[in-house]
Amino acid sequence: MNHFLTGELPAQLSIIGYDNVFFTRHVYPPLSTINYPIDEMGKVAAQWVLSLVYQKSVQPIQTLFQPELVIRQSVVNIT
Repeated sequence: MNHFLTGELPAQLSIIGYDNVFFTRHVYPPLSTINYPIDEMGKVAAQWVLSLVYQKSVQPIQTLFQPELVIRQSVVNIT
């Protein structure tokens, strides 16, 4: 029998997603994911575009965003 269908997640296999889309907490088991600061990323991008439009020249920027690990029931604790 396929182990993925026996309800043994995460005992035999841990699964993690990314982007923390809304349904990840509603699937079984709830999916662990990486949450990115989308609002902050959008704000920085919009400010850069507005600077480009109104100032006609913009310096390249480098911005680091801090992702967050959201642990739910799709991973097993290995510590």
